[in-house]
Amino acid sequence: EVGASDLWQDFHCNGRMLWQYQEAGPGEVSLSARLPRQGTLALGLGTSKEAAATLAWASLAGGFATAEAGYQEAWKAWHSRRPMPPEWKRKLPAAAQTLYTRSATVLKVHEDRTFPGALVASLSVPWGEASDSRGGYHLVWSRDLVESAGALLAMGAAAEARQVLTYLISTQQADGHWLQNQWLGGKPFWQGVQLDETGFPVLLAAALQAEQALEGIAVADMLRRALGFILREGPVTGQDRWEEDGGVNPFTLAVAIAALVEGGELLGGKARDCALLLADYWNARLEDWTLVSGTDLAREYGVAGYYLRTAPQDVLSHGGAKEEWVMIKNRANDPHLPAAEQVATDFLQLCRYGLRRADDPHIRDSVKVMDALLKTDTPSGPVWHRYNGDGYGEHPDGSPFDGSGRGRAWPLLVGERGHFALLAGDDALPYMEAMTRMTGPGGLLPEQVWDSAAIPERDLFPGRPSGSAMPLVWAHGEFVKLCHSWQRGYPVDRPQVTWKRYQGKAPQISYTLWRFRLRSRQMPAGNELRFLLSAPFTVHWGVDGWQDPTDTLSEDWDLGHVAILPTQTMAAGTTLHFTFYWRDTGQWQGEDFSITLQGENA
Repeated sequence: EVGASDLWQDFHCNGRMLWQYQEAGPGEVSLSARLPRQGTLALGLGTSKEAAATLAWASLAGGFATAEAGYQEAWKAWHSRRPMPPEWKRKLPAAAQTLYTRSATVLKVHEDRTFPGALVASLSVPWGEASDSRGGYHLVWSRDLVESAGALLAMGAAAEARQVLTYLISTQQADGHWLQNQWLGGKPFWQGVQLDETGFPVLLAAALQAEQALEGIAVADMLRRALGFILREGPVTGQDRWEEDGGVNPFTLAVAIAALVEGGELLGGKARDCALLLADYWNARLEDWTLVSGTDLAREYGVAGYYLRTAPQDVLSHGGAKEEWVMIKNRANDPHLPAAEQVATDFLQLCRYGLRRADDPHIRDSVKVMDALLKTDTPSGPVWHRYNGDGYGEHPDGSPFDGSGRGRAWPLLVGERGHFALLAGDDALPYMEAMTRMTGPGGLLPEQVWDSAAIPERDLFPGRPSGSAMPLVWAHGEFVKLCHSWQRGYPVDRPQVTWKRYQGKAPQISYTLWRFRLRSRQMPAGNELRFLLSAPFTVHWGVDGWQDPTDTLSEDWDLGHVAILPTQTMAAGTTLHFTFYWRDTGQWQGEDFSITLQGENA
């Protein structure tokens, strides 16, 4: 609702119109009429008044019964082609069965009819009574879209999931990434860059391939450009999945690593080797970049350490960056918390994608801190916040979010926590039941629920929908996936090749990877030194003050160019000096670099 200018049409019983306007807007359009006790009203929408009138008259001419029958038959056919598994009638509570069917309907309702495969995030506007946003959630986010496509695929709606993929292929940007969000036709709205939104379409292609449902869709060009973008930009993202802070984020990193593994498998050849070179290295360095230990929070909750919300990008060069201040958006007054004191639910994706086991000590400790800081018990059940200090939600007095506020709890995160429970060997059903109790009067899942004392005059009650977006399509998709995951015993959207490759454990690697974004200055003795750069190069290198200078040419590995130095036998304490000659331009880098070999315990 943008609500600035109204169109009112008023009719008497004899049909005489009192007011007529040729146009309205920008704003909402309200129609008012006095009709006979019985009658039929047809509303036509079109790009012109003639087109709208033609559609309205044609519908009237066909008759209400025909329109009603066609509408019902279409929905019956949609649900009959994707029936609920028969055993759910016995095992799944009635409320969950109802929400599952309604969630399937919500997914289909939000699909555009002009651009097949495009689903908006919601037909609502969060806190619409206080918002003047033109977009609201009437936009497409590639992340939300793929999360919803995963639910469609779990339901057996492979054709619809394929349409999502072809829509994404058609809206990919030339450099390989996807817009932060866009109008249905692909026109940009917000301008942020989120690395996970480039990884998700790759995961959708892989998921369809795993189900043997790609059916000839040409994905190689999309994959190569997407993986190229991830290679150039990662592991840093311009924004996290909550569209607030940049840096190195566990959720984004999980998606990027999985996209490299899955996309590399689909491409094969040297592209696969290049993608795995990067994916394995990032996976092996996860804890170096996103785990903190010995903090006040760790001591308070009796844990060795925990995964933080987001690390500043400086963490790639020095661990002290975890003590740097990371701004919390949507707050009237930022609390100035360092990265090491900010905790989120995002690390759960590491388990969901098979990068870490649910019983990994770091994961167990992080869950303990997460539940202590972010969990709220409500009459509807437990529910989690995005991160401590969040400001995206109503003010304490219940007044609408207006650019600042206090973050509220998300039913979506109940679903993510339920998926983790499943991986930890616990029952996911209580989380599904909690989500069913968090719906609004119409049975829809909101973006957020109220998590404080009731404010009846504002219609805010604990565990019930707040004034945020409702429905949130992503939340309905998460519920659908949790139902199927509960049935199968594992997350239905887990990337299969990634899951098999890592089996929940960090890979043991024997190389150090050097890139301009990740300029390592030390490496373990016994490691191989590898360079991964974007253009053909020759690395000119020597040891301990440029002794014995040598040239090593890079090789084309499809997604990038790789050179490998034989450093495995060099002694600890040795320092390598190197620079680059760019063969395609005939120019030197004009800068020298160095890296020192350290002992095993360095």
